[in-house]
Amino acid sequence: MLRKFLFVISLGPLVVACNVNFLSGADAPEHPPKVWKGETGTTQEGHNHEQDGHDHGQNEDELKAAIEALKARIASNPKDNQARLEIAEAYLRAFKFDESRAELEAVLKSDPKSVAALRGLGDVAMFQKDINGALAFRERLLKEHGDTEDPDKVRREIFYLRLYDRIGPDSEKGKDFFQKVRDAASALRAGKHEEAVAAYTKALEIVPEDPFVRTDLGAALREAEKPEASVEALSRAIKDEPKLEHARVELARTLAEMGKSKDAISTLEALARRSSSAAARYDLEARMTRLKAGGKFDL
Repeated sequence: MLRKFLFVISLGPLVVACNVNFLSGADAPEHPPKVWKGETGTTQEGHNHEQDGHDHGQNEDELKAAIEALKARIASNPKDNQARLEIAEAYLRAFKFDESRAELEAVLKSDPKSVAALRGLGDVAMFQKDINGALAFRERLLKEHGDTEDPDKVRREIFYLRLYDRIGPDSEKGKDFFQKVRDAASALRAGKHEEAVAAYTKALEIVPEDPFVRTDLGAALREAEKPEASVEALSRAIKDEPKLEHARVELARTLAEMGKSKDAISTLEALARRSSSAAARYDLEARMTRLKAGGKFDL
């Protein structure tokens, strides 16, 4: 049988516990992670088997057959970048990292602007525990494609890669920090807001410079009906990472719920002026329109 396709194979329990899925940037490691999007917009899905311990992915024979079929596609059309992206993912599933990297490098050579290839190369580097390589690709992704990629997501990945590199996979400090974050996220999903606040606060006692956890703390404080403390936490997160757009949105949401619509609108207007994402600006404009009309922050 094909070995379990776990993204935690390379980065260990710290990655799972920090609630950051490096393969997709999603904040739900208990869900099947998505690997990277092909240029056609389709998404190839990997599998996280941590919960049930079973291999729901392709078995070894199926994977070999898929690889051979993709090889034939590439042989008939070497410029088929979509086939190269697909075979790169298949190689990753088969733990053939060098082959996966070679296909992704070929895509990037023919299309230097390929977001999928850049993200895939960063993923391969992480599987190989090449933190510096992963950082280089994530930083390039942010620099070259910050207007199309979710910049906060990439910044978060970069932050945790650096943190992982600094504290090490077996550090008691790291294990404790990430476990606290994991506990907080679970509590928040369960509606246990006070427990989430307590866990996030303990996590920040260990890594006080983490603006992402501080943003999550701010959101948890708001849900725990502590808006003033929420504003304080979110303002600190913005001070620590001025480019963190999510913290500004959460701050505006808290201000709106406090009845301070004018301040919330000002916060959103400032963010809209600096945001490089057209989709984000559209969302911000929609929120501002609702607030100006006396409506709610969220639909």
